[in-house]
Amino acid sequence: MVKARSLAFNPDTPRRLSTSSDAFQLNPDIIRSHGRNDPQAHDDLINLILEEEEEVIAAHRATIEQTMELVKAEMKLLSDVDKPGSAIDAYVEKLSRGLEKKATAIDALRAKVNAFQTHLREEEILSACVGLN
Repeated sequence: MVKARSLAFNPDTPRRLSTSSDAFQLNPDIIRSHGRNDPQAHDDLINLILEEEEEVIAAHRATIEQTMELVKAEMKLLSDVDKPGSAIDAYVEKLSRGLEKKATAIDALRAKVNAFQTHLREEEILSACVGLN
């Protein structure tokens, strides 16, 4: 049995826009904020994207390094709590702090990635408007 694919819009699937008017209909706020047929706005956005690309990659590396350090600390924490007479309240407190640090790091990276994705989508729309697609 062949499963039917959904034809609904999926924001995670890249779309190519066929005309500038398609781009305007997709998100008129982007066109208004950047200017229709404004190559300088497109160039400025490209420069921002290039900067953000480096920042996202660096932030991802830093998050991985921080996560690895936190995982090492968690492994030691588990080793310590497995010993007879260990203090469970100290274990839970340290675990909670470690989890909070990981969540904070992931949230910061996620915010950078989301901003970068937004700018990539804006660039696609502006490219269509200035005739680059």
